[in-house]
Amino acid sequence: MDKILSFLLIVVGLYKVIYSFIENLTVGTLFGSEINIWLYRLLWFSVIVFGVISVIKKFKQQSKE
Repeated sequence: MDKILSFLLIVVGLYKVIYSFIENLTVGTLFGSEINIWLYRLLWFSVIVFGVISVIKKFKQQSKE
């Protein structure tokens, strides 16, 4: 179940970052407030990185068993 959630976070994060480049956004909206687009992309990129790290740890743990 945790792997599914991690994959979902990775996919949503990738969508948000790619969409922000394609649509050439100048501000991002997070929790109802507008923030700098580069900070917005950095936050979503960090979600992607933590998701990937989580998936890697789960696969390593599963391979040990």
